[in-house]
Amino acid sequence: MNPDANQFALSLMDQGYRANIFTGAEIEAIQIQVLQLLKEYILKYTHYDSSSVKEETAQSILQSIFYCINSYLMGLENHEQSIRILKTTGIKEIHRRGLELTKNQVCQARDIYQEVKSTKLEVSLTAYEDTINEGIQSFFQNYDVYFDAHNTVANIDYPLLCDDMSRTGISYIKNYLEKLKMENELCRHFSPEEINLLLKGYGQQYGFECTEMLINISELILKNALFSVLLGKRAIELTLSWGECDLIGKTLQNLTKQQCWERVQNALDNMLRELQDISPSLKTYLREFLWAFFPALYHAIEQNTLPSLLVVSQRMDPPPVLLYEAGEKLSDEQLRAVIDELQHCGDGPAKASLIMSKVRSLEDLMEILGADCLFGNEYAAVFDLLGDYEMAILVAKFFEDTTFTGTRDLFVDEWHRTANETQWLTHFVHYLTKGASDRQQKIIDLAKSLANSTG
Repeated sequence: MNPDANQFALSLMDQGYRANIFTGAEIEAIQIQVLQLLKEYILKYTHYDSSSVKEETAQSILQSIFYCINSYLMGLENHEQSIRILKTTGIKEIHRRGLELTKNQVCQARDIYQEVKSTKLEVSLTAYEDTINEGIQSFFQNYDVYFDAHNTVANIDYPLLCDDMSRTGISYIKNYLEKLKMENELCRHFSPEEINLLLKGYGQQYGFECTEMLINISELILKNALFSVLLGKRAIELTLSWGECDLIGKTLQNLTKQQCWERVQNALDNMLRELQDISPSLKTYLREFLWAFFPALYHAIEQNTLPSLLVVSQRMDPPPVLLYEAGEKLSDEQLRAVIDELQHCGDGPAKASLIMSKVRSLEDLMEILGADCLFGNEYAAVFDLLGDYEMAILVAKFFEDTTFTGTRDLFVDEWHRTANETQWLTHFVHYLTKGASDRQQKIIDLAKSLANSTG
């Protein structure tokens, strides 16, 4: 039995009658009770001045009655219990219980609304501002739980990340506010400046006035944050360049659909760990979105249209990042050919460019670094290709006995290493310690996390 949620009682009776659960007499008795209740509510509606109203008004009052009946029945444990209640409890009593339930939902929704207002984002988006400040408020002012309970009388323009348009009345508003509260929770992990830059970038990318767009803020944030994590950056670094989109697109194209799904799932898990203090309900909500979003994402990867799903900055690209791909090692012959070619290259940038085009795994890169084909400043040109995550993997792998409290702890033990390994590691430590202090600390923190997860 699969009753229609919006006509739950009627659908339950119809399917129950066909299955010989309800007799014709029982169905008729229920219908008579509904009509008697409708007459009572028409009298209440006219303040007992008349027992007749316009047909559309009577129809609306009847829908309101059934809305309360359905709310109560759908809240029961199972369909069997709903059927038992319909058989043994009068419609007037079922409606009364549903009416009380609906009133309670209004009170709960008001409380959630206050939380939404207290966590409202500082963004320049008219639909978001107007929906919270005016649209929801107008619903509570105009909602009629007695005669119009099924109606969603509100001007709500702001779209949710995952909306449930099958709901109506207070059920829709309460669900909308619960989800908006969760979306605010996510967005408040990012600075208002970053969010407004993202909105502005979206408007520039598609030629819209950013303040007037009907877009979901958390969707823009979530997509860019996921791809920042995939690129080895922090989730809160929302800016993506065209080069980065191209790089991650080519990387994901080399994966099967299942591998791609696992990679994106892992990115979401890493993002949630980075942001911290994410409620279980929000985690579930974001995973539901990812499941719904993935088909469009994979299609964009296949069609090489990934930037259309993201907000891409117009800024100049930074040096490219060599992504760690555990399953894409070169064969021995291919690796030997790359090393031979590097030995005949004239300078660091040319060698870095060759590595960027041929090497897709850190294992192969480490072989090259120790193959006596790089010299002096050429090491720095290659290290420029690495993202923070790749740098952290090298730190965790080659300095596993350190406490990881800072880059000063990175000491190259010459006694247990080959001369070539000592040489490139010395250049690596020099490169790392000369970098920005905040990036140093981020790499050390990542290395510590990697060491703990594999220890």
